[in-house]
Amino acid sequence: MNLRSLRTYLSSVLPEATLNEVSTDEKHEPLLLMQARHLVVAFAASNGDMQSSYELLYKNFKNNYASQGGKWDALDLAFVFCVDPRAQNLDIFCSNVETDVYFCRKFVVPLSEPLSASLGRLPFLPLTPVQGPSLRTASAQTFLQQCGVPSVLAKYLVVQHERGPERIVEDCLNKEFGEPTVMSPVANDRISHSERVAESVRLESVTIQNFRAYRRPQTFEIGADVTVLYGPNGFGKTSFFDAIDFAATGGIGRLEPSSDSQFTKTAKHLDSMVEEGFVSITFRREGLVRKLTRKVHDRKQALLDGGTTDRKTVLGELTSGNIPATDRVENFVSLFRAMHLFSQEHQELASKFHEDCELSSEIVSRMLAFEDYTNAVSKLGKVRGVLETAISDATYEIVNLSGQILEDKKELARLGQAVQPDTKIDALGSEIEDLRKKLVAVGISVPDQEADKVVVRGWRASLEARQGESQSRSKRLVALASEVAGLPRVHVEIAHVKSQLAEKEGTFATADERRIATEVALQKAEQGLASLKQKIDENQLQANQHGWIRATKGVYVKLREKQHSIGENIKLISEALPLLRTAEEQALAELRTQENRANAAAGELRTKSSELVAVQGLSEALNVWLANRARLAVLVGSNKTETELLESLRTEEREVLLLANQVSEEESRISRFIDDTDRGQSQLKGLVSQLLVH
Repeated sequence: MNLRSLRTYLSSVLPEATLNEVSTDEKHEPLLLMQARHLVVAFAASNGDMQSSYELLYKNFKNNYASQGGKWDALDLAFVFCVDPRAQNLDIFCSNVETDVYFCRKFVVPLSEPLSASLGRLPFLPLTPVQGPSLRTASAQTFLQQCGVPSVLAKYLVVQHERGPERIVEDCLNKEFGEPTVMSPVANDRISHSERVAESVRLESVTIQNFRAYRRPQTFEIGADVTVLYGPNGFGKTSFFDAIDFAATGGIGRLEPSSDSQFTKTAKHLDSMVEEGFVSITFRREGLVRKLTRKVHDRKQALLDGGTTDRKTVLGELTSGNIPATDRVENFVSLFRAMHLFSQEHQELASKFHEDCELSSEIVSRMLAFEDYTNAVSKLGKVRGVLETAISDATYEIVNLSGQILEDKKELARLGQAVQPDTKIDALGSEIEDLRKKLVAVGISVPDQEADKVVVRGWRASLEARQGESQSRSKRLVALASEVAGLPRVHVEIAHVKSQLAEKEGTFATADERRIATEVALQKAEQGLASLKQKIDENQLQANQHGWIRATKGVYVKLREKQHSIGENIKLISEALPLLRTAEEQALAELRTQENRANAAAGELRTKSSELVAVQGLSEALNVWLANRARLAVLVGSNKTETELLESLRTEEREVLLLANQVSEEESRISRFIDDTDRGQSQLKGLVSQLLVH
């Protein structure tokens, strides 16, 4: 193995991978370790002795793994052993190595130029890069047409279920496709049109009615980058994907019935009678929202934005592809379902699938071409089998006819020898007369007429018939003679058989009577069994009810106790509520009294204030002040007394207001407690009523 060329190739196809060399010994080239994001692959080369080289290099790779101290535990491991394609017993060695499942996956690669062809079967390497725009590989039908096969015959040979192998062979033998010609092999070139890059199509919503598991109309709003469909078995998850498949392709990939009537029976809901089943999807493409509706009874046609559209046009809209007229609709059905072909983790074919849920057009086109060619090869194998069977039958018939022709030639030679040119006519006539006499002697009637060739042939036929009859009679006589000796024994056996037959008939009559009696007893037993089953069902129902009662008895007792305690609390609260309301009324009455007193005191205070103003006016005059000084002292004392009384009234007012607030809060709390108690009592009454029903 040229380590440098291999390293150059791996760097070109996986530029993000890290390549390192690990030395082994002087007899072997170093190991080439390739580490990517999710895998570690060791490339090793044989030095001539495959078995010893493999054991040494594989052990070296395991030692390197152990020296990493767990750094490679989360990565996929692979060991690629490169050998000379001309090595002996290569198939046995490959089988022994690649079927060993321990430690890591192993591949034996016969390495030769070009490296892309030799390493193409490794799953962690990508396909050969394509320069320029992606071109779709020619279909098997196009390839056969390029090789000179008539277009109709190419279609029959490739398209599945289009025409059976026997009919194809029959049409070829009848020269329906013209005279046979030698095929002109050509390279499987890519077809001229390329895959154009188009805006992706986003599914917005799916509406399903009377289809598979969905009886009533059900609409799923999707439109997001990730949609999770979750539910237990039997809730219609698979039917949801079947509905999308049906709307797009007119069929269900995992269910391919033999006829449209069978498909209708399979696709419609089991409970549906004459109602129509349909699936409607809305999708967004290039900023426009389109609506597609397909009905079960007319699955080949669909309504796209209200107009009738065939399957090929619908698939072209959904895949954003320009479908040529020469392409078959089955190819684009496979294109739509191509996503289901890839489910393995960490394979280079789908390395970026988890990022955008899209596969490259190159991968899809190659996989579809591979599937198309595989189907074509399978059908061609069947046609070849029919041809080989026809050739084998024809060869067998030729051999039989050749043997028959050989026997006819021998008979002709014998007859030619019997007819000698020098035969004497007189001697022949005398022999014919002697033959006539012998025939009459043995009892064969011979008419008196001139013996010619036809007459003699008739005599011969009569003799052969008489001979065959005699031989058959002889055989019958010999057989009868051998059986005559055992005739008495046969008579005895017949008598014994007759007696046994009479006994058997009596036994049969008895058995028939017993059978009738048994059938009557069986009917009675079945009736009794039915009644027992009914009683068992009734007892089981009662047992279930009793079990439910036993299971809920503890809860019921607790609820009754809770009801009793709640009732006691309600009774106490009901008894205390009138007292509290009386206290509240008294407090309110006292509060109103204090307010009246406060108002009277305020009025009196205003009066005193006006008097004080008047006194102050009088005090301006000294003479008046001196005259009224004694009265002023009295008024000042009275004012002080009234002020103290007012302050005391205001203090009492604040205390009464505080007491009223407390009483209001207590009343609110009691009201809430009464409401909660009423709700709990209503729930308790509901549970008690349910319990009474059970």
